[in-house]
Amino acid sequence: MISNILLLTLVIFLESASEPAAGKLAVASVIWNRAEGRAANVEKVLTKRKQFSCLNRGLNHAAANAKRMRQGKRGAEAWLDCVLIAERIMDGTFQPTISANHYYNPSKASPSWGEKLRGKVTIGNHTFGELP
Repeated sequence: MISNILLLTLVIFLESASEPAAGKLAVASVIWNRAEGRAANVEKVLTKRKQFSCLNRGLNHAAANAKRMRQGKRGAEAWLDCVLIAERIMDGTFQPTISANHYYNPSKASPSWGEKLRGKVTIGNHTFGELP
């Protein structure tokens, strides 16, 4: 069994490890916004099928990817940044930096819902926005 903080750290890290701090916070904000600002909803948001591509191949695959990435250049530093963000989300002190509830990396994906996003903003390599 994986703790919610570890699961949250894993997703933030795998989705945004190479992004600047603003990118990590924006990914965390999407999770927080989908969880309706409640730490109790975070696990349900993260484990909903096909929502976060880093989990699509299962938790074991995601954990192995994170372990490999932590060993790379600046990997440990990025992991620690993600742990601190996850802790703030789970203790309720996190303040979202954007109101988006979806994001994608246009160089890696072109989701059908991407054109429907309102209030698009680009942070790092991701496009963020809101779906109704």
